[in-house]
Order: sequence, then structure tokens, then C-alpha cells
Amino acid sequence: MRFCAAPSETDLNVLKNDTPGVDTPGVGTPMIQITTHPTKGTAVVDNGLVKYTRTTDDKTDDEFKYKFKYDNGSFSNISDVFLKYQPFCCVENGIVNIVFQIDISFSISDSELDQLQASLVKVINNLKNIQEGGDVTINILMLKFASRTEILRTDNSSTFTNPKYSNVVDDYTDITDYINVELDNRDSIGDYTNWEAAFQALDVVSQNDTIVPNFLFFVSDGVPTANQDDTEVSVWKNNEISSGEVKGQNNSNNLPNAVKAITDWGDSTPDMKLFGIDIENNDDKETFNDIVKEYEGNAIYTTVDNFEQDLEDGINECINNICDSVEVN
Repeated sequence: MRFCAAPSETDLNVLKNDTPGVDTPGVGTPMIQITTHPTKGTAVVDNGLVKYTRTTDDKTDDEFKYKFKYDNGSFSNISDVFLKYQPFCCVENGIVNIVFQIDISFSISDSELDQLQASLVKVINNLKNIQEGGDVTINILMLKFASRTEILRTDNSSTFTNPKYSNVVDDYTDITDYINVELDNRDSIGDYTNWEAAFQALDVVSQNDTIVPNFLFFVSDGVPTANQDDTEVSVWKNNEISSGEVKGQNNSNNLPNAVKAITDWGDSTPDMKLFGIDIENNDDKETFNDIVKEYEGNAIYTTVDNFEQDLEDGINECINNICDSVEVN
């Protein structure tokens, strides 16, 4: 019998494929007994289920054996349970939709942007490997933002109101090409960091798409330095959400407008898990954390020290613990 094992705890119904009296012949209610314990976690019988808890950092498969004991003292044959390690086990239908919202404002240098792109490609490689490992389909939607927000699309017809998710295996080349090419194209997107426009774009995507995203990775190198200045979200130009008149740094509306945009977006996506990734561990990290935590769903905040290895490791650590509800710091 095979199960998908989440990184932390998984409740396993080992009886679900058995017919009492046929597959488990005996007298009375079968009681589960663990005969060979797993090597990378624990297996404990609890109310007719087996609770598997991973106790090591080993991200590989595991297994244990069990049998049934009946009221009359007779035993069933020993059965094997194979646990396929797969970080997205909490997604019930096995279809994972991930949104990446990437800050490419000019406070990020050209060399740092190169490192950011390299990290994202490695993250996509990790997701591709997870899907190829079986039992999950992973689709992504990628947006970039600075003063304005643009959607990265793998066909010319896709807009905010008709977004196209791309599969990490089938569309791998398209995804990595756009990371390497489109994230370099920031001349038309403005100089500042406009969180309000970024989350308004996500809100429009959520309201106009039948695909329900499970997870958002919001990557930025600092707190907002611009806002929409009351520009309506319905103002479009070349599939961009306009930032209106960019006020620049230290505008008093930057933070409250960002908070409101996150809250509004949270109302339409209450079941999504938000990962706020703060790059460079700067002095604004506590404010960054406070803003991210305004999301009314499940918000997790983490800080990484640089754009390349730490960013890759930070996002992949979030992925490996994506079904947990703990902060990753």
C-alpha cells in the first residue's frame, strides 16, 4: 500500500482498501499493530488511523509494516506501507497552483537581479523534479513588479483577466526563458517598489480566473516606496496595472495602502498560503514582516541574506515545509 507523506504529520487510513471479513478475515474489529517501524519517523495507531510523523530531516521515502489483531486473538498477514515523500501532500487533489510575485525595482542592482534570476530557475528545477517524482501536478503564474506590475505570460493572449498558468514540466522552457529574459526588462516598469499595485494585480487575477492558487511567493528587497495614489485598478495599459502618480519614498500612504491591498486580496483568497520572502535582511525586515502578516489567510515570513544561494535555499525550504503552519526563519 502506498501513501503520500507530508513533511510533518500524516494520518494514514490503512484500512481504507480492506473489506472486513474478506481482506482482513477474523472475528471482531481489527486492531492495527505496527510490526516494523519506519526509519525516518514514527508510526502510532490512533483511533483506527496510523499517524506518521517524520522525525528526521531526511527528505526521502520511508516505509513500515503492520498487521491486524482480532477480538479472538487471531492475526492477519503482515502488510507493507510505502511512504512517498512529497511536500505537497496537503493539496487534496494533487494539483498545485503557485503564484510568484517578484520585485525587480531599481534598488536591486543588475548583478543582484542576475543572481535572483539564477535562484528562481533553480527553484523551478526543484518544482519540476518534484512533479516528475509523481503524484502531483505543479502549475505556476509569475508576475513582476516595481512601480507597476506586469504578468509574465507564455502566450500573447494572456492578460490579468485571463492569466495562463504554466506547468513546470510541460512549459519548463517557456518559464525559464521568461525568468531569464522578461525579468531583465524593467525599463518600462518604473523605479520604485509598489506593493499596492502588486497585490491589486493579484486580486484582479484571483477574481477573474477559475484557477484557485494554493500558494504565493512574494519576493521583495524591502518595504513599499510607492503607492497607487488613488489610481483605479481598472486602468490598464499593455496588460499592466498602472501605478498612477508615483510619489516616491517616504510617502505616508505607502504602508497603509499596501496593508489595505493585502487585506482586500486576502478576502478573495482566504485559503491561500502566503510566503513573504524578504531579501537582504535589511533594517526594514520587521516592517516587512508586519505588512505580510496583514494577510488574513496563512502568512509565513522569512528573511534571506542575499539574492542567490540564500534565496534559492529560502524558497526551497518553504517548499519542503509547505504543508506546515510554522514560520521558517
